[in-house]
Amino acid sequence: MKKVGPFLFMCLIIFSIVACSSEENNFRKQYPDLLPSNHNNYSILAVEEKITSDLLKKHNIKRVSPIMYYSSIEHIKNELPELQLEESPVFVLFDENGVVSKFHSIEDLIEFLKANN
Repeated sequence: MKKVGPFLFMCLIIFSIVACSSEENNFRKQYPDLLPSNHNNYSILAVEEKITSDLLKKHNIKRVSPIMYYSSIEHIKNELPELQLEESPVFVLFDENGVVSKFHSIEDLIEFLKANN
């Protein structure tokens, strides 16, 4: 009976890992255009406020491509409900696995990118 507990615990851990990697793979398959093509890069989805590569270069941030812009949060809510965007402006940062974080100011996004560049 003592061996059953650790076995069940290991099964739970393995199931959790498989479920998480499956979610990442599903996002990657559903929305490949949102994710960066290079695994060392980020991509940005900007909603209702533009951010440019020139602004990022000014802050010595180089590993961001592509930058996508949408003028309406309502459009994104309909197109990408999985992102659960409620407020705008918003900047959604992606890596090769999916959403890294969401920011509501360019300053916060730049600060994060500078710290993780």
